[in-house]
Amino acid sequence: MKCVEINIDRLRYLLTYFCMSEEDLMARLNECRKRPFNRKDIFSESIQLSLLRKIDAIFQCGLNFYFDY
Repeated sequence: MKCVEINIDRLRYLLTYFCMSEEDLMARLNECRKRPFNRKDIFSESIQLSLLRKIDAIFQCGLNFYFDY
């Protein structure tokens, strides 16, 4: 599993922009999963690339949006 560094403020900005809470995002990401993601997996400076792709599928901003500082 490849991990990448992201700007976590960009993710928090998207949550505000789309009027979502952290719990809402976690609920959408954990739908139909046997082993759910936890808060540490999602809201940390280093994140799995596959998880970032799932987050981007919700917000559709492109992966580069999360990398820019």
